[in-house]
Amino acid sequence: MTQPNPPTEAPQAGLAPDSTERVRRESVLYLPGKLIRALTGALIYPILAVAFAAEEVGRYDLSIRFVDFLYTLCALWLGTVIVRYYSAFHERNEKPAYLNVVGLIRLAGVGVGLGLLLMPRLLAPAPYHPLLSAAALMFIGYTLFETGLMMLRAKSKAVAYSACTATAAVGRVVVGLLLALGLGMGVKGMIWGVAIMHLALYFTVMRPHFASLRLRLTDSERAFLREALVFGLPLGLSALLTFFLGNADRYLLRIFRGDAEVGLFAVASQFGEQPVFVLYSSIMLAVFPAAARVFDRDGRRAAEAFNRSTTRNYLFLAAPIVVLLGVLSKPFLGMFPREYAMTYPVMPWVAAGAFLHGLAQYPGMGLLITKRTPLMLGVNAIAVAVNLTVGCVLIPRLGFIGCGVTRVISGCVLVVVMALATRRCLAWSIPMLSVVRVGAAAAITGLAVHAGYSLLPAQMAIPLTLCALTLASCAGIVLFATLLLLLREIRFRNLVDGIRGLIRRAR
Repeated sequence: MTQPNPPTEAPQAGLAPDSTERVRRESVLYLPGKLIRALTGALIYPILAVAFAAEEVGRYDLSIRFVDFLYTLCALWLGTVIVRYYSAFHERNEKPAYLNVVGLIRLAGVGVGLGLLLMPRLLAPAPYHPLLSAAALMFIGYTLFETGLMMLRAKSKAVAYSACTATAAVGRVVVGLLLALGLGMGVKGMIWGVAIMHLALYFTVMRPHFASLRLRLTDSERAFLREALVFGLPLGLSALLTFFLGNADRYLLRIFRGDAEVGLFAVASQFGEQPVFVLYSSIMLAVFPAAARVFDRDGRRAAEAFNRSTTRNYLFLAAPIVVLLGVLSKPFLGMFPREYAMTYPVMPWVAAGAFLHGLAQYPGMGLLITKRTPLMLGVNAIAVAVNLTVGCVLIPRLGFIGCGVTRVISGCVLVVVMALATRRCLAWSIPMLSVVRVGAAAAITGLAVHAGYSLLPAQMAIPLTLCALTLASCAGIVLFATLLLLLREIRFRNLVDGIRGLIRRAR
């Protein structure tokens, strides 16, 4: 249902007093679930690397990515619709209409996805057949679970969101390993584990947040359905292009180099991108609803100031992670079997690519808030075209290293083009002084950690290596924070207030 246009000017120059603080609080609450999900996901790949051949790991990874593709195509955009429109319908006491339309769109998406799953099931090589059969149930469970999470997010139920995410993450590992190794189902058992946990959590926790479906729509429901499709379908196509931006390299690698090299790259990229992804996705879970509220309530200027502030926060939170992943990639992957240990040069490239993708979310948020989703579609199309072109040139020659370089190049293009596209509807700019300070602190931190770790023996037992990596990471973060204090990028008072806030939350 069409909403009145928000004011273009803020009634006051400053941000609403609770906006940034609320984002910080909610980001902290979202983070545990995301962190546990990343940690358990990271645990899966070392186990697979030891228990199965690289070809099987590669087939598992490509099958999981195909489920992500189906969800991205059929239902991911619905999550944004759920979050963007919930508050408006809630304030007008029209939630039944909202829930009915959301439920019907989701049902249609599941049907389309299952239909599309038949094609690769018929055309894929024989080793993929049992994996794709399990992927059908995983797709249903994943779609129900993820849209359920978006409903919790729309209602600002950060604790419930985090608890469900953490439970699903731990459960899928336990159940998946029981099926894969305990019952001898192989890597397809891991896919069954994901499906079982997502379905169980949806029907026990999330189902009450949705309503029974009615096929006969009222006039207001038909109006909302039209607006949701106009808003969401370009966003869905844009998300699909984003999927290709992050995953096309795997399929190109499979075409040019085979399943084994995909398996090798899957392990290295998992550890290179997941820490950065956990950070920016946790932040964006809180930032996007808050930015929408600021724009709807206070206007464009306030939203631009809010976006600039949250961009600065992302810079000094993500920079040390990227630096540490690059500096410590060799000793970290050195704990894996030799064929995986040799993939360490790609980790810095993957981490840098993930950082750029996270940075692009901030100008992209302006297109979402102002409902310029067709423009976002065009931006992502440009980035994907660059990704595929560069990938087809580099990956046949460089293998998985070419995948990492391709991600960095296409990430730079995405940030630049997204910033240009959003400047007329919700201008975005990088705080350049913060970039200089954060960059200097990150460079010094990286050199110090590299110099310190190089003093240790090249070969150590795995427990000692883990301890050394943990200490080096902690020391690097402390050094980075200290440098930011000295450079006056952050204030000591702000740091103390933040720590006190975390302690209060923990109590």
